[in-house]
Amino acid sequence: MIRVLFATLIFVAIGVPSSSGAVALTFNTGTDGFASTNGGTVTNNSGRLQILALGGSGFSENGSRAATLSFTPGSALGDEMALAYLNGGTISFDYSISGDDITWGLAGVPAAGTLLEMQLAVGSGLSSDTEVDLFAFPTIGATTSRTFSVDIVQGSGNQFDGTNGTIQFDNSPDRFFALGLKDQSDLIDNATIFIDNFTVSANASAVPEPSSVAFLAIGGAGLAWRRRKSKTNAPQQNAGNILDQSS
Repeated sequence: MIRVLFATLIFVAIGVPSSSGAVALTFNTGTDGFASTNGGTVTNNSGRLQILALGGSGFSENGSRAATLSFTPGSALGDEMALAYLNGGTISFDYSISGDDITWGLAGVPAAGTLLEMQLAVGSGLSSDTEVDLFAFPTIGATTSRTFSVDIVQGSGNQFDGTNGTIQFDNSPDRFFALGLKDQSDLIDNATIFIDNFTVSANASAVPEPSSVAFLAIGGAGLAWRRRKSKTNAPQQNAGNILDQSS
């Protein structure tokens, strides 16, 4: 018993991991589960997720979703999102778009400074929450590369939150991610986006400090030693009592 307690003491002094670790999709050979929706196409291009998003009136909050990924409880993403639901966490990914990969509509290329929206949605069934990253469209020959990062908070979305830096997740069974590009002026016919390093990372769980656990272990070891000593001395005391009674 004492050996077990001292082994526990050594273990907690070193420290105990409190999170499963981030889950990252790196698209080395395939789409890692992402599939096309709303008429878009999803392929792998040189180790990146390539999404062809259709523009026009389809570039609304829901209509702009060009790629979706369903995930279930018990999967790596499902477990990490469940931890993020309890402890908070982040979703992040790298994206890039080239001005050469945008096909503009009849109105032609808009004025410099026109904004596009890289969109991420997280949801379950018809309930979802959307967060966007705003950026100025790249000109011909130029490429915009950015990292999208958003905090995961508890809640049921079903609304467009804009750019508040958080995305709501309710941990219900039917879960999905969705990616898309929205043109605020509906001037794009189509655009190609490249995605990489799609990562879900839950915050560490709240656990007792190693020093606190160590003190508890020391106390437990002391009690166990005292109890064992009492049992060892018990036969000697009983023998003494018998001699006293016989005399």
